[in-house]
Amino acid sequence: MSLAASPRPTGLSPEQYLVWEQDQEDRYELVDGQVRMMAGGTHSHHLIALNIAMALRTVLRGGPCVPLTERKVLTPRSNYRYPDVVVDCGRPAANDLAADQPRVVFEVESPSNTAIDEFERFEDYQSAPSIQQIVLVSQTSARARIYTRAGTDWRAETVTGLEAALDLSALGCTLLLAEVFEGVELQQRGEG
Repeated sequence: MSLAASPRPTGLSPEQYLVWEQDQEDRYELVDGQVRMMAGGTHSHHLIALNIAMALRTVLRGGPCVPLTERKVLTPRSNYRYPDVVVDCGRPAANDLAADQPRVVFEVESPSNTAIDEFERFEDYQSAPSIQQIVLVSQTSARARIYTRAGTDWRAETVTGLEAALDLSALGCTLLLAEVFEGVELQQRGEG
C-alpha cells in the first residue's frame, strides 16, 4: 500500500510525512510519527490570523523576516506543526515546505483545542531554538499571552484591551491588539 493511498498512516518519519501530505486535500500535522488532521477554524479565528499576518507584513516589509500563514514548522522532536502565523527570518528556498528560521509563532486559541494539544504544541515550539516568542491569542476577547525566551527560561506576559500592544522584541516591533482584533466581534466583559 502506498502512503498516498492511506488516509491516516502511522509511524511516519518527517520525510515520509512531507511526501504523503503533498497529496492530501486537508492539512495535517505530524506529531510523534502520527498524522493529525487540522480542524477548520471559525470566521473570527481566520480573521485574527489574517490581521496578524497583514499588520506584521506592513511593519516587517523590506527586512529579512516574513509573516506566513499555513506554513509548517519542524521542531527538534521531528514534529511538523502548523501555527496560525509564523514569522520566518531565514532564507528559505522557493520549494521549501517549512519555515527556515521561525522566530515568532502565533496561535489563535480555539474552543476545540484540548489542553493537552495546546500543551504539546507549546512544548514543541519551546524546543525549537530559533523560536524566540510564542503568542497565544484569544478569539473571543481582546487578550493575548506572549511568551519570550529568556536564556533557558521563558517569561510570560498577558496583555488585555484593544489599546494594549504586544511587545514583539524578537522582531523589534509592537503589534496593537486593536489591529489584531479589527473586524472581530468580541464578547463583552463578564461573558467569559
